Amino acid sequence: MLSKTSSSCDKQLDLLAVRFVAALRATRPSQRISACQKLRHFVAQFGYFSSARKHNTTSPLVALPPPALHCLITWLGPLDRMHMSQTCTLLRSHLLESPELWSEMLDFIWDRERDAEDDSWVGLTDFLVERSRDLPLKLGLRVAARDILQCELGFDIATRNLHRIQSLLLDMSRAHESSDEAGSIHLRAWRVLCCAVSGPADMLEHLRIDICSDCCSTDLPIPRDFLGGHAPRLRMCTLRATLPVGGCPAFSNVTSLDYNPNSGEMDREVLVSMLVSMQQLCSLRLNVHKFTTRETDADPPAPLFATASLQNVRINWQCEGIVEFLKSIVHVPTLKKLVLSGTWQEEFVPTLTSVFRLGTYLSIGDSVSEVAAIRDDASPVLIRFRSDHNLDVYDILASETACTNLTAPTFHEFLWPRKDPFPEAPSLTSLRILLASCAHTRCFHVDCTSIFQALSTTRWKVPALRDLHLSYWLSARCAPKHSERAQCCCKATMNVALENVYSFVSSGLLYRRPRLDIIRLSGVEAVDFDQATWLSRVGSLTQNLDIQPVSTPVASDAPNSIWHRNDFLSLFRDDVVEVCA
Repeated sequence: MLSKTSSSCDKQLDLLAVRFVAALRATRPSQRISACQKLRHFVAQFGYFSSARKHNTTSPLVALPPPALHCLITWLGPLDRMHMSQTCTLLRSHLLESPELWSEMLDFIWDRERDAEDDSWVGLTDFLVERSRDLPLKLGLRVAARDILQCELGFDIATRNLHRIQSLLLDMSRAHESSDEAGSIHLRAWRVLCCAVSGPADMLEHLRIDICSDCCSTDLPIPRDFLGGHAPRLRMCTLRATLPVGGCPAFSNVTSLDYNPNSGEMDREVLVSMLVSMQQLCSLRLNVHKFTTRETDADPPAPLFATASLQNVRINWQCEGIVEFLKSIVHVPTLKKLVLSGTWQEEFVPTLTSVFRLGTYLSIGDSVSEVAAIRDDASPVLIRFRSDHNLDVYDILASETACTNLTAPTFHEFLWPRKDPFPEAPSLTSLRILLASCAHTRCFHVDCTSIFQALSTTRWKVPALRDLHLSYWLSARCAPKHSERAQCCCKATMNVALENVYSFVSSGLLYRRPRLDIIRLSGVEAVDFDQATWLSRVGSLTQNLDIQPVSTPVASDAPNSIWHRNDFLSLFRDDVVEVCA
């Protein structure tokens, strides 16, 4: 490691480097180059020269403080790190004393398909494993199933280090053969893989198996002795075109499962067999487009969900047989969140209301929406679904029962109900409206109308209303977040005229109380010419007026990118906005 002097200048630079490195980790890749340039400027400004700098004046890297140097190395690939370790004694010692810089490289060493005759990756992988010392490994192996020798070499690496592997990716690419030959090639390669990982995996926490589904007519079965039937720390699994049949002890402690069946079809009995062996399962994603049932079964079907701890489920609501699936899952007592992906269509509401009753909470965003649903036993379930400019709030709340139960809704202003008359909401006490940025305007691709426009067509009867909240949250898709030169008017706070707020409250909402309890404006800056006058007028509508420049986001503020993240658990989190920040 680089030596540090005790001068105040060096201490100040070290403190600056720690803060700057933390900022670098939070920035996007496109901003890293400018960030590195700024860091070098700071180094030159403070005149930081270590003892090692005196011995190697040709390398500017050695002038960096150790935290900054460590951060910069994390952006290099495995070959670049190898070459860097051969440049000078200082950099070599730093790399050799940081085994974590080598163990993390094993996760994406297979980022492209290699020539079957090129086995240089075997020596490179062994080299990285050796330098990682005894740290847990994140190993990613992508092999071409057409070459059994390559499969054996790749999977042998997993066999020799299975006791150290913390995260394991096993990926078999397309065989590039005819359909008849591809199936037998993949089956032979699959048997090699199962033999390679037949030993216990004491440290394994995350497992992903990705099989090319175009080359297999059915899902490849995972044998009972997979991972030696012993993976006590295994919690997260992603399976594509393969599944454990008849129960596998290695999956008994799995809590999160992302399952992608071959060809997108899921047999009910096969699903039951798989879930029975996962009694600790809490989060489940099924990427299917059709549920099938064996017609030859004479006995009544077994319960679909026998797990006692299932809390989160994600599925495409447009898949065939979704109603029967929802009727099965509605009886799971531990279910808390149900995420329904798929584009918005008019059939969504009938599909949802055929199983659930709408509850007291509704949040409509431009990409993510939520509704509190009630089951037959009166227990609630939070349903999160995908919304867009085609969504019509009137379709959701058209029934009298829906508006009767509603107490605390949230609406994006572009999806504010504009049909008149709109059903009365007698129990509604709290209302929140999400103000739109220009990023929302670009995404909707329609004539977007603010709630401060066309007020004469929007008169909602909310006699019990007490709390009104207008909030603005800077979208993660906003142009300044990607390029400082982009033309965009968005900023952290939105300019709002209190005159428009007064017109909306007095003309757009019909409530019984002479004055509301509170009107909140968060993420907003008032910009009226005669601000004192309009503060007084808005104050006449409420007992308390709260204007804050910072707003706390809700789930409906999340951008559309949340639906395309590899981490399927993101949509189950309460802070989905922070995931995309």
